[in-house]
Amino acid sequence: MIGTDAVGVAGVGLCFGAGLASHGERVPFEVGSQRLVLWPTSSREHGVPYPAIHLEPGGFDRRHIQLRWAEDGVAWALVLDDDRLAKAVRAHPPEGLRGEVARLGVRFARGRVMSGLGWSLVSTVVLLPVVALGLLWWQADRIVDAAVGRIPVSWEERLGDEAFSQFTVGATMLTTGAAVEVVDGIGERLAAAAESPYLFRWHVVDDPQVNAFAVPGGHVVVFTGLIRATASADELAGVLAHEIQHVVLRHSVRGLVRTMGWRAAIAILFGDTGPLSGVGELASRLGSLKFSRDQETEADLGGLALLRRARIDPRGMIAFFDTLAKEERGPVAFLSTHPVSTERAARLRAEVEQSGAWPTDPFPDAWTDVKASVETP
Repeated sequence: MIGTDAVGVAGVGLCFGAGLASHGERVPFEVGSQRLVLWPTSSREHGVPYPAIHLEPGGFDRRHIQLRWAEDGVAWALVLDDDRLAKAVRAHPPEGLRGEVARLGVRFARGRVMSGLGWSLVSTVVLLPVVALGLLWWQADRIVDAAVGRIPVSWEERLGDEAFSQFTVGATMLTTGAAVEVVDGIGERLAAAAESPYLFRWHVVDDPQVNAFAVPGGHVVVFTGLIRATASADELAGVLAHEIQHVVLRHSVRGLVRTMGWRAAIAILFGDTGPLSGVGELASRLGSLKFSRDQETEADLGGLALLRRARIDPRGMIAFFDTLAKEERGPVAFLSTHPVSTERAARLRAEVEQSGAWPTDPFPDAWTDVKASVETP
């Protein structure tokens, strides 16, 4: 219990660490005089001494605060994504965090200066020649895309390996059984049609969440809760096709470059790979990234095209999104990371109707057995 440890700031932040969901969990916290306390006054109460904590700027605009530490070799992070909480910690830090807050202030100030210098460099080296040619390279997305284009696949694979290790700490991985075999089979069929430079690897986690996620380089993780929520192999194939497209389109890497700031993006653009050196640190940031609406649409439509090349019935993908759009039982992990709406399902349906039907090679009719293999005893 906290006891006499007076509380300075209290609230809820996005936490990553051992035993938590790979995409993070909202966790109550208190900034006491001697330590950070997670889940205060509960059976899960967990204290972290301030000497173990390092502060880093976070978020797209670098206004958020990340409190980072390690326990038993596992990286932990608490992201203060509420501006009021972040400002309160900076304005009234406990004694044990004052040094880190001071260093963080220097980094914030330096980031603002370097951002201005970076844009001046872009204007001088990139924008003027491009504008002369009538192009719009000054747009933020174009700069990020250009930087991402210089990142080699081999680096993505190292990043993905590290992220996979971090995100699955404490998870129960299934390595045999009908569910594993069918995920491997569907995945290999889709990967063969993807025509990408990535070596996809498929994993099944025993977890009731209706979820799946992919990390850069090709690791794709499917939760047993997702398999139980699907009605056919075609439905699962639609989800996996969507996840493959996030990897092929490098959505996570684009998001990561954005969170690294303009100084890093410009350095990568001009051939300096220094900002990419801390793979472990960068991998831990992936869990807090969320795909934009445009990226989700890209993954949907790209996944649909992949289903066509793999000769898989697209109606399964549409049916699963329809099911999620009608979900009324409460928060579902897949919904929180992959926003679904009736409009999104309707867009897929219209795309199929416009492009016309295509020949399919049906999967073996054994889905009942596959779902039974992951049912909770």
